[in-house]
Amino acid sequence: AGFELFVISNQPSHAKAKTSLENIREIHRRFEASLLGQGVRFGDCYYCYHHPKGVTPGFSGPCECRKPSPFFIQKAVRERGVEPGRSWMVGDRDTDVQCGADGGCRTVLILNGHSSAHHGKSRPDFTAASLSEAVEIILKNGGPSAVG
Repeated sequence: AGFELFVISNQPSHAKAKTSLENIREIHRRFEASLLGQGVRFGDCYYCYHHPKGVTPGFSGPCECRKPSPFFIQKAVRERGVEPGRSWMVGDRDTDVQCGADGGCRTVLILNGHSSAHHGKSRPDFTAASLSEAVEIILKNGGPSAVG
């Protein structure tokens, strides 16, 4: 539909010493390859590898890029020309909604059982039962770029 897509994700497993950065990057490569095979391309992928309670040196403690901070939305604005007022943040947690709202984007909260403990405190513009429903909402309500 002509949207430029971005991934913004907290990935704290390395900070928590649960896996290596190389394993996380390999998962990303597989994720991107599987979607590319379906014709889906990302303008960029932004990952925060930090965690406030992490144990891995250099990845522990507070950082500026961890959602709900809009750090990566602001980076996409600077580096990729994203227009926040015409963009969307889609996610399944309150931190996604807060990040998008603080970054000036419209928001869709996906209500699923997997993340139900992580929503209820945010005020999304829309809610959806699935990613495909979120896509329908975005297509119906306009906007040439999607962030999420």
